[in-house]
Amino acid sequence: VEGAKGEWLFNGIWRLRATTVEVAEKPFSNGVPGWAVTVEIRNGSNKEVSLFNTGVGLPTLALADGTILKADEGDWQTISFRQMLPGAAVTHALKFWFPSGTVKSGTKPAVRLVVPVDVRSGLLRDTGLHYTGGAPAFRVTL
Repeated sequence: VEGAKGEWLFNGIWRLRATTVEVAEKPFSNGVPGWAVTVEIRNGSNKEVSLFNTGVGLPTLALADGTILKADEGDWQTISFRQMLPGAAVTHALKFWFPSGTVKSGTKPAVRLVVPVDVRSGLLRDTGLHYTGGAPAFRVTL
């Protein structure tokens, strides 16, 4: 499921849109830079589920120079394990950090957010829900 920043995307269970991309600084890290991508995720199914239960994995961020940054796992877990009722939404600024020692002037722009989905997840099977289409991962051009 592919689209652009600000556009709602739907994969049969989740609605997602990325609204902002901002430079961030990792707390307590002596200035390690990163990106904060604000996403809004809404449960588009008819059951109470979490992102984790439905096979949604750790997002990645592609930069203009081809570098790939993984989302901060602890930050991602604040929303991925949250049970959401049908129609419920969460808005969160996902953090993506550069390796320690990276200087702010050396950072490249963020160009694509990828949110993977494992359709073979046993937890997804247990929910009885199904994704529409062949590839339910989200790819957002920023």
